[in-house]
Amino acid sequence: MERKNTLKRKADAAELPESYMRNENLEPLAPKRTKPAPPKHGRRLFLQADLHWHDQYGRRRNERVKLLVDSGCSGPILNKDLVQKRHMPWVERDQPITVLTADGAEMRDAGAKYTEETIMRIADHQEELTWEISCLEKGIDGYLPISWLEQHNPDIQWDMGKLVWRSEYCAKHCLPLNMKDVVKGFI
Repeated sequence: MERKNTLKRKADAAELPESYMRNENLEPLAPKRTKPAPPKHGRRLFLQADLHWHDQYGRRRNERVKLLVDSGCSGPILNKDLVQKRHMPWVERDQPITVLTADGAEMRDAGAKYTEETIMRIADHQEELTWEISCLEKGIDGYLPISWLEQHNPDIQWDMGKLVWRSEYCAKHCLPLNMKDVVKGFI
């Protein structure tokens, strides 16, 4: 027994107003367009940063890392492999939290541990951060989230992959002090 295909496009099933049907001076339909060009995909914004911390013996350690600026990420995250390889000190939560990926799935190995404070330097910008620890894709040491972008509000030169620090927050908390200006404050 052969079934008749009953599926119709919405445009096929749409009823046209009666006044439209009576109009004999209708414009001819535009010719069918060719397939549209596919969407363009650019490169992702990676930043080089230096992380500094003290190991369990009080020795100062540092590592140059490759960080992905990820506006879909909810908090700063470091790759579990980096933390293990470099023996970065971490803290285990009493009660693990759920960390979600951009598609709403639970992020593997996230939510149970986070790093002790590290100093992150990007050029002349410096701040202290703790990082969630999780498995990340190979070749990425960490993610900087939308909350980080909101707080620091840098100007991003997308074509060059560079940041310019102009926010009041960074001027007060993250950028090096100009000693001449500091001394003037005491005189």
